[in-house]
Amino acid sequence: MFLALMMAISAGASIVVSIPGTAEAADAGDPSILTIDSVGDVGERSSIAIDSKGYVHICYYDYDNGDLIWATNVSDSWAKWIIDTEGDVGYNPSIAIDSQDNVHISYYDATNMDLDYATNVGGSWNRWIVDGDGDVGVDSAIAIDSQDNVHISYWDYTNETLRYATNSGGPWSIDIIDSEVAVGYHSAIAIDSKDGVHISYYDADNMDLRYANNTAGTWQKFIVDPEGDTGYDSSIAIDSKDGIHISYSDAENGDLLYATNSEGDWKLYIMEDTVEVGYHSSIAIDSLDQFHISYYS
Repeated sequence: MFLALMMAISAGASIVVSIPGTAEAADAGDPSILTIDSVGDVGERSSIAIDSKGYVHICYYDYDNGDLIWATNVSDSWAKWIIDTEGDVGYNPSIAIDSQDNVHISYYDATNMDLDYATNVGGSWNRWIVDGDGDVGVDSAIAIDSQDNVHISYWDYTNETLRYATNSGGPWSIDIIDSEVAVGYHSAIAIDSKDGVHISYYDADNMDLRYANNTAGTWQKFIVDPEGDTGYDSSIAIDSKDGIHISYSDAENGDLLYATNSEGDWKLYIMEDTVEVGYHSSIAIDSLDQFHISYYS
């Protein structure tokens, strides 16, 4: 297995692949694909972010060595670094960039069953254990607010609950967002324009899509879609008016689904209903507040 990066931006009838200092056009349907790392079994469950200068940052897991790896093209050519090699670390990482273009990564330490965090703030990489209470952090998501505070949602495997960690008050603080049975797996997190935190997640016991936010000062939870087996592998994004957009899968019917409250009440849509689509979806909002979804078919 290898890590391949595909950067494709539509521009008229072309696909423009943009790397700082270069612009290559290709026919639509023939996007550029770059092999970033082909040494060993690497690249599954990678996470990607773009900094303010347009450079690309990717974190991923090295299955062969159990390491967390970071790759970037900030020097106008691709280079990679091993960020953490202590034990079996780095599975299912999540990456975010702050306003100063510093990199922040949350990830799972399988050896110690901890939620870990790494950043290069200050110029060199430093690592912390964020939560070591039980088997936690196997499935984390990270976001940065306007003050460059870090917010992480993650699953507590031991208690099967949704947890949230932040350093917005200085030291790391941890909250249990949803303590009902078997909730919180495959969460996604986003920050709105007022630094409110929004999390989408799966309720495995009731097979529902759930959503939580702290915009009123305390955490509030909602069942967004209770129909069938929905909500697994969700992705969340916020538009310029702080409307929420969530893509997710319907495991019962094999559909790609989309939910939004951008007009007030939650509205649900079937985006594609061919056989077995919608897994591992990712949603993004453009400058016109239009949503874009990538997914596995």
